[in-house]
Amino acid sequence: MTVDSVDAGAPTTPDGPATVPPPVRESFAQRCVDRLGTLPTPLVAAVAYLVGAVWIMSRLFTGTQRISGVAGREQAYGEWMMLHGARILTEGVSPWTESQVAFPQVVNTFSDQGILGLSVPLAPLTLLLGPNRAFVLTAVLVLAATAFAWYWVLSRHVVTSRLAAVLGGALGGFAPGVVAHAQGDLGFAAQFLVPFIIWRVLKLREGRALRDGTILGLLCVWQGFIEPEMLILLSVGFVLFFAAYATQRFSEVRAYAPAVLRGLAVAAVITLVALAYPLWTQYFGPHRDHPSRALRTMGADLVSFVRFATPSLATHPVGRVHYAQSGIEQNTFWGWPLLTLLVAAAWWLKTPLSRTIALTSGVLCLLACGATFTIKTSSTGVPGPWRLLADLPVLRGVAPGHLALMVVPMIAVLFAVAAQRAAEEVTLLRAERPGTRMAFLWYGLVAAALLPAAPAPVRVADLHVPAFVSAGTWRAYVPAGSRLAIVPTTGSSDPTERRWALATDLELPVTDAHLAPTLDRARMATLRGARVAEADKAAALKALADGRASVLVMQSERVMPEGKNEETLWRMTTALVGTEPVWVSGVWVWDLRTVN
Repeated sequence: MTVDSVDAGAPTTPDGPATVPPPVRESFAQRCVDRLGTLPTPLVAAVAYLVGAVWIMSRLFTGTQRISGVAGREQAYGEWMMLHGARILTEGVSPWTESQVAFPQVVNTFSDQGILGLSVPLAPLTLLLGPNRAFVLTAVLVLAATAFAWYWVLSRHVVTSRLAAVLGGALGGFAPGVVAHAQGDLGFAAQFLVPFIIWRVLKLREGRALRDGTILGLLCVWQGFIEPEMLILLSVGFVLFFAAYATQRFSEVRAYAPAVLRGLAVAAVITLVALAYPLWTQYFGPHRDHPSRALRTMGADLVSFVRFATPSLATHPVGRVHYAQSGIEQNTFWGWPLLTLLVAAAWWLKTPLSRTIALTSGVLCLLACGATFTIKTSSTGVPGPWRLLADLPVLRGVAPGHLALMVVPMIAVLFAVAAQRAAEEVTLLRAERPGTRMAFLWYGLVAAALLPAAPAPVRVADLHVPAFVSAGTWRAYVPAGSRLAIVPTTGSSDPTERRWALATDLELPVTDAHLAPTLDRARMATLRGARVAEADKAAALKALADGRASVLVMQSERVMPEGKNEETLWRMTTALVGTEPVWVSGVWVWDLRTVN
């Protein structure tokens, strides 16, 4: 071998040129992971949360006549409130009342899911896309924004691990109760201000009462315009949290209490001044809210804490809502794997914070069970602690099951802290035992706990809009000043009248005549072989007259819900109204203008 035959740049050894190993080619997956690691974590988190939110609500994007399969009426109401926010800017209607959604009743929008803090800023979106698509897109935005808000606060003020913050944000933004409410009640789903409110309350310890109290007050004002009940729930959560923390660090709480109270006073003044008139309309105005005593019964079932929500991967695709008051009230459906992991994490950490979170969460869960504990929808007769608070002036308008939403912040923080602690333990163990599989075991446990409870795409149902509505045939039956009434086919949860009105951009004036109770009584009389009572006939005609109904219509058998018999409904309605219907463009029509 000659000198020229040896590469001048190749490394040599005393025995000759060294053998250079060929370069190792990284796999495509590894290159993707490396490239992903160079991206800013906030950007990756935001994109991941947005993709997840789109995936959850994806089925509602496929058509304007698709509604949530478990919260159809609530979604219709939410779409109407989105349109109400747009009408505030375009027509100058009152922000505090809505007379069209449940005519002849007037709805107090500040106390009844008005979501003014969302509908007014997003009014251009509603005008551009229509209320249905605007509602779905808003649901996507609030889910992703809530998750990202939790990531932001956790990553900057609670943990240093990026993965722990990302997982904690996902748990806070896509908790079962949050996703369930996103299908119909956006006010409780839009919790993107909650992490910042909690952070600003804790920041009051620094003693800058005017500055920090003002920022906190402005956040509370915005939250009040989105969902005022969330401010009450947050207040209850803070009281319980600080009380539980004081049992362990009383001297610390006592030292910070004056500064925190001064800041809270500043925030309270700003909040009350900004919300003074809306609160007056809610509690003292002519259309003030009258809390129903039925709220006392809207507690969580004890079994629900270990069950999985609908939709979730554990119940997909055939899951049904079990042990919940309604499809959107699945605030406690954490599932037993995740619940077990969280209990184990609180026991393992053994810090004042973890003990405080465990104690506060336990009390909130007991309160969320309502005035009486129930198991599998059957009352046990055992009184719950909520009975002591249910009749207090502010709390009497709160559904006890909503208190479980305040467990979401506790769980998000606890999970993030536990994830970081576990990652640190795994790192130390790897240094001591390089071949250990503890990391695989830890991430396997996390996946096994999170995946079953992870949300799946929401269930949907198709809404049939007959030609009587879509072709404008209704105009011949609804003169100016009168309205259309619909025979309810799914009880009080029937969203048909609202959906039909929305399908015509509110040109079709509808009325909520509350015929369901009268029809139920008439049905029972029919089953017994008796005639429909004259009192029920009078009640039905009075309800229709009060609603200014000129026509009563009923959908055809092709779209009749399961278990509903068209002929039975036809006969009962005819008996109540006292006139025979005619078949017009896909619906049965009772012309009430011919009824004396």
